[in-house]
Amino acid sequence: MLAASTLAIFIVPVLFVLITKASYGRKKLEYLRTHHESLMEKAKKVEQQNIDPELEFEIQKSRDLHGMDPMGGPAQPVQG
Repeated sequence: MLAASTLAIFIVPVLFVLITKASYGRKKLEYLRTHHESLMEKAKKVEQQNIDPELEFEIQKSRDLHGMDPMGGPAQPVQG
């Protein structure tokens, strides 16, 4: 019983961390460390607004494909 508790409490989390570090690589982990706050803010905004990120991506992709502005009408040509 002591061996099972030790395994569950100590060894499994350590293995998780080691496997995660090995699979992500040094560059990805460094990126996540440096951009942690901004990524968490984006996640909180999405959660607060109850937005499905995949749905938002599909809507934006469709708008771009059909040349529509965010309000649903046809896109106005840029004059300059």
